[in-house]
Amino acid sequence: MFNFCKYLENGNPKKAEGVYRSPDGRYVIALIKNNEVGHDFIGVVCAADNPYWTKGEVKFNFVLGNNNELNGYYYNSLGEYVPVSFTIDGDSLKTNRLIEVDVQKIKATTSAWL
Repeated sequence: MFNFCKYLENGNPKKAEGVYRSPDGRYVIALIKNNEVGHDFIGVVCAADNPYWTKGEVKFNFVLGNNNELNGYYYNSLGEYVPVSFTIDGDSLKTNRLIEVDVQKIKATTSAWL
């Protein structure tokens, strides 16, 4: 996680790459640009408050469509995929399903996610 935070601060992150949490605070997800066909962006679990998800598992999978839309799905606790779409607005996501987390706050609590 720390290396990803350094990349976000000092690297050349793509639009929407970052760390997000669910509105209820149950999940922290790193949204990462991916180079595999059909998997333009993936959402990787950084932290979860339940036994269904562990750090490093892929929870979201997106393809970048026209008009800066991420179209894809997320996996629920039963392992079923559920369709979802987000719009990239500037450098972050326009959605009420994920809230961007400040990288400085992540660095302050990184030891909890290592």
